[in-house]
Amino acid sequence: MLRLRSFSSVTIAGILATLTFAPTALAGEREELKEQILAIARANQLDTRAELPETRAALEPLVQRLVTLAGRDDVLTQLAKVEGAWYELWSDDREPEKPGSKLRRDTVYQVVTNAGFFYNIGTSEVEIPGGPKLANTGFLRGVYTLNYKKNGLEIEFVKAGFVDGFLPSGSNLVDTIYAAETDSSYLKKFPFPMQAPRGPIGQRGFLTNVYVDENVRIARGEAYLDGIQDLYVLEKVSSPVVTE
Repeated sequence: MLRLRSFSSVTIAGILATLTFAPTALAGEREELKEQILAIARANQLDTRAELPETRAALEPLVQRLVTLAGRDDVLTQLAKVEGAWYELWSDDREPEKPGSKLRRDTVYQVVTNAGFFYNIGTSEVEIPGGPKLANTGFLRGVYTLNYKKNGLEIEFVKAGFVDGFLPSGSNLVDTIYAAETDSSYLKKFPFPMQAPRGPIGQRGFLTNVYVDENVRIARGEAYLDGIQDLYVLEKVSSPVVTE
């Protein structure tokens, strides 16, 4: 006769405790990984080009483990979480800069809409020979389509402009990009060519959000022009973090 193995109440309680502990422990590990990633990103936000590989090497195993634990939603489900304004804590994406102009790495944002477009925003400081240091904030408009097969976004940059100075303190970043979108006089034109390959307009690429929640977003992006995959660590915001 087949007999069912009997368990004591103590054994059953132990099994239930183990089953309850497992997801709790994984959730705790996810939060710890996120905090480690954010700490490294914040501490190295202003990395020079030479320092980027070391920071990337420190982030990669943490990001890979976090993605393994959390899994990934499909690209359409992700879009609802990605919509809004994000502050770039760290990335190893470095574009050539004009002589005398330097992008402030602590002023970089990405604002994503659910209407097929997004804006990258960043403030550059410009050295005027014999004159003061000036600042202007650049806006780079991109469009995207969903690639369900690759579970990511096909992107292309289509327009660029700037405003003088830093973004105002307390301004709403989403409202700001809609002002740029609807008011033809909001952005000034750059006084030099912005077309690819020397500029960003016309450049295409692919972006994958490998992790996203209500506060943190981690993405990998590849420009088709050079095939290099960059890593991005971003934090959800509503207003500019640095305004001077």
